[in-house]
Amino acid sequence: AAESVDSLLDFLSPTSTIKEVNFSGAYLRGNTENTSNILPFFREMTSLEKFSAPNLLKVPEGLCYLCSSLKEVNLSQCKIIEQRGFHGANLESLSLPNVISIEKNAFQSNKKLTTIDLGEKIETIASLAFADTNATTLIIRNPEKMVQINDVNFLQSSPIDMWGETSSGVIIDCFIYV
Repeated sequence: AAESVDSLLDFLSPTSTIKEVNFSGAYLRGNTENTSNILPFFREMTSLEKFSAPNLLKVPEGLCYLCSSLKEVNLSQCKIIEQRGFHGANLESLSLPNVISIEKNAFQSNKKLTTIDLGEKIETIASLAFADTNATTLIIRNPEKMVQINDVNFLQSSPIDMWGETSSGVIIDCFIYV
């Protein structure tokens, strides 16, 4: 058994040529909170272009850290993105409809990231979460619920066009210059 585990780890190493990962099946359904068992598999995997885990509730620290070819993620049920979850990836847009918390450096250095849609449930965006990106649009569907957002979240990013709709139907549209 140890031999097959070693082979699997070699197969999923940073030098792997895997381009797409899809965890839409039963693998994550039974244990979506405890994701530490998948943590080491994707770090620095430069060939990875697409990561899909629609049932994953929490992205563990550094899950796709420095996956420089990663362009697309599907995390439709995700509630928490831990530190450096996608730091150094190559995402162009991001939609996280159920996310509650985005931790420090989670999407830092995604140089092509321009549009971020955070849905209704977002409460916290930690410092430097989107630092060193080219984000120009931030959509928050319930801005009244936000705990904090400031320029440090987007340090070294482009000016941000932020908009959202409050519960009373008022559309908020503003720019954050950093």
